[in-house]
Amino acid sequence: MGTQQLLLIILSTIAVGLMIAVGINIYTEYSTESSRNEIVSQLQNLCVMAQMHYKKPSETGGGGGSFSGFILPQQYKKTDYGTFSANVKDNQIKFTGKGDYIGKNGKTQIRAVATINSNGFSIKINN
Repeated sequence: MGTQQLLLIILSTIAVGLMIAVGINIYTEYSTESSRNEIVSQLQNLCVMAQMHYKKPSETGGGGGSFSGFILPQQYKKTDYGTFSANVKDNQIKFTGKGDYIGKNGKTQIRAVATINSNGFSIKINN
């Protein structure tokens, strides 16, 4: 009887250990995917702001058909999910979002780039 109980305790400990390991893995994957989605969402918001600046007449503080003068809002420079930067030119802006979590390749952080011009915008997720 004692051997069976010992065997059940060992098997239970192994099962609980495996469940904890799987749970940690699922949580990590969820956190990474959530961070990636939030970075893309914030890049979309920045692109909409840039489009508004582009279309707004220069007399009222906009770009008047140019992205020149667009300034990255302070709240987007560092967020809970990562950091953002903008490379502003007259005819386009490149926004880069760098996440706090390690991406799909297991080595580098999540990174997405949004490019906006007069025709619209596109977002590319690099990791």
